[in-house]
This record gives sequence, C-alpha cells and structure tokens, in this order.
Amino acid sequence: MSPFTEIEYLSWLEELLKHGKTVQVPVIGMSMFPFLMKDDVIQVSPIGYDDLKPGQILIFTRENRWIAHRLIKSENGFCYTRGDGNAKEDEPIPFKDVKGVLSGIGSSRWILAKYSFGRIGKVLIKTGVVTGPTFWFLGILSYKILCLYRRVLKVGG
Repeated sequence: MSPFTEIEYLSWLEELLKHGKTVQVPVIGMSMFPFLMKDDVIQVSPIGYDDLKPGQILIFTRENRWIAHRLIKSENGFCYTRGDGNAKEDEPIPFKDVKGVLSGIGSSRWILAKYSFGRIGKVLIKTGVVTGPTFWFLGILSYKILCLYRRVLKVGG
C-alpha cells in the first residue's frame, strides 16, 4: 500500500517543479504511442510560457491527472496539444495547468522513445492529421496482437 495518494504524490512533484527541480514520472497511457509507451519513465522539467516551442511534449493536468501530449502551438496564454497516438487535438489548455516539459527519458524498453524530442516533434505537429489516426490504429492493433499472443501462450503452456 502506498504511503500517500496519487493526488498527494502529484502535489509533491508539482512542488519540486516549482522549485526548479527535474522530476521523473512513469508513463501509464498509450496516447503518445509510438514514441512513449506504458512503463517508460520520463524526466519533466519546469518551463515558462515564453520558452514553449511547437513540437515539445508538455505535461499538464486535466481532471487531477498528469498528461503528456505534444505542443502544436501556444497563443493568448493557452496551449494547443495532441497525443501522437490520438486522432484529434485536445481542448485548449490554460498555461496555468502546464506542469512542465519532457526533458529526458529516464528509462524505456522502446528504441523510439529517444526520438520523441527535437526535429521529429516539429514534423509530427505538421503531419498529425494523418499520423495521429495511423498511430492510434497501430496501437490498438498491437495491443490486440499482444493479448492474442498471451492467450496462446496460456493455452499452449
């Protein structure tokens, strides 16, 4: 049993970020497939609004959860984002909800994680209309194949 709740844990991480520290957090979803996968560990650093650049992966809160999605653009105090593996753009996020920016990969079993930075991010914001649904479909397909593979192993083993 954890000594504190998820909300307490996230509050603690936010406090560290407010003091200029970099924190490491696990990835739990698949919205950034194929670049970030469940169980990857990412490094999150604080960022100011004026330092935002399209293509970066922002970490923000929505409904008391931390989400990592790619920044498409920022204007008038809002950030426009989309998960690489999502078919559509998120609702605009007020900058006050941004906790930080992906600044490194702590650990990953997936070679593509190292490409989630830099030039590829700029390409993905331009091609997201096509790549988002494609990555989403490939993620679902990969998951179904993995489930089938596990089922076959159970039956055969």
